[in-house]
Parts: sequence; C-alpha cells; structure tokens
Amino acid sequence: IMPNSWTPDDKSILCTYQPVGGGSDLMLLNLASGKVTPFLATRASETNGMISPDGKWVAYASNESGEWEIYVTTFPDARGKWQVSPGGGTEPRWEGDGKEIFYLDPKGMLTAVPVNTKGTFSAGAPSALFQIHGRAPISNTDLYTYDVAKDGRRFLINRYVKPDHIEPLVVVLNATAQRRE
Repeated sequence: IMPNSWTPDDKSILCTYQPVGGGSDLMLLNLASGKVTPFLATRASETNGMISPDGKWVAYASNESGEWEIYVTTFPDARGKWQVSPGGGTEPRWEGDGKEIFYLDPKGMLTAVPVNTKGTFSAGAPSALFQIHGRAPISNTDLYTYDVAKDGRRFLINRYVKPDHIEPLVVVLNATAQRRE
C-alpha cells in the first residue's frame, strides 16, 4: 500500500494498493481504525489517486483503455468518470486552486489541463508545458516523478543527473573472513 493523497479532514489517506498477483486499485486507509476500504477497484489498474483541493474530486491514472490515461471521478464516492488526457498520461497533480490538472504524457512531457469543478466536472484542451527528463523508477513504490507548487508555477522534478566520476566497482572472489578473538 503506497500513500497518494490525504483527505481534506486529515482522517484518511487515499492509497494505491498493489497485491502480489499484479494490478493496482485505489483504497482509503482510515488512520484512526486502520481499516482499508476500496475506493476504486476494477479489472483495470488504477494508481496515483490525488484528491482535489476542495475534496470533491479525485484525479487518477488507469489503464482500462489499454493505455494509461488520466481520469477524474467524484469523492468520497467514485461516481462518474471523465477522461482528462486524450493521448495517454500518468501522475496527475492538482493545482492549488483546483482549476488545473497536471500530468505526464507518454513521452515525458509535463502537460496542463484547465478544469471546471463547479457543479459538473469538465476539462479543457491539454497544453504541453515542458519535457521533464525524469529519473527512471527504481522500484514499484516509486510512484511520482514530480510535484507542483500550489500556485502551479513551480515544479519539483526527480531527475537523473549523471555524475562527473563513477567510482569503479571492486568485486572480491573467494575471500575468507579473518576470525576475531
């Protein structure tokens, strides 16, 4: 279970649950009781659930179409579904005022989509912002490549930076330990 997003009341955490057999679902972990309840569990995989700043929506990634896409559903009950990324996407993030969703397209381009969350949800046309050149994930718990400031103008990106010098790896074969007395 990997934490994704706090609920507005700080009493639960929306998490990605990855069972041993594969796939992933979105679950709510109640911090007082420790009880885990399904939020969004389908035959497809759902991950990266992010609750909107007003607490009424969840943006998430799903592979239900055969490709990873960004969707939005209602919160706390997942009713309805709106696709935000027309050409694929992962790692959704909300702008602090809830008027924009950011995500990564399949080529690593950070993309912004204006959204309207007043009443019924609607999304505008996506705009490519910049290529992020993020670090490749090193484990299945490595869920996020970037984060966005509340104002939507600054981004923190986990990038790979090639070191100037790499120390050689020394392998010792057939070594025996000396006994300490």
